[in-house]
Amino acid sequence: GESLKGDSFPGGSKSKIAIVDRVPLGVVLAIPPFNYPVNLAAAKLAPALISGNAVIFKPATQGAISGIKMIEALHKANFPKGLVNILTGRGSVIGDYLVEHKGINMISFTGGTNTGTRLAKKAGMIPLVLELGGKDPGIVCEDADVNEAAKQIISGAFSYSGQRCTAIKR
Repeated sequence: GESLKGDSFPGGSKSKIAIVDRVPLGVVLAIPPFNYPVNLAAAKLAPALISGNAVIFKPATQGAISGIKMIEALHKANFPKGLVNILTGRGSVIGDYLVEHKGINMISFTGGTNTGTRLAKKAGMIPLVLELGGKDPGIVCEDADVNEAAKQIISGAFSYSGQRCTAIKR
């Protein structure tokens, strides 16, 4: 029932009002990417839990051990049973099953654009939060130190073997 004036944030219009109603959706399916298996998993779990939802956590196959250890830590911290659950397995098998399951009320996915597009088609009308691959540019200003800019662009493109959503791609 909270209301916010449109100009309460930069760029907002005074002529608009937002009404905020924090209502849990139910069960959130959280699917993080393989390359940041703990950081981006926590970035999905925390908002879902804070908003009053239960979570089914489906880590990437390559990051499953990190995900299992994270959920074990939550269970050791006496999280209520059933609040956070983990299922592991290949995305094309268990992920597809979960995305289409009638008990899922929202999906949060970070990963490739092709997978996100396929997931969105399978999810139908389930609310989605998708963070998909980008075309991140490296911009070199006219007054830049060209050698330093080149070093930073190479680092930005190839660190983590380029396997990050923020890697410079053009």
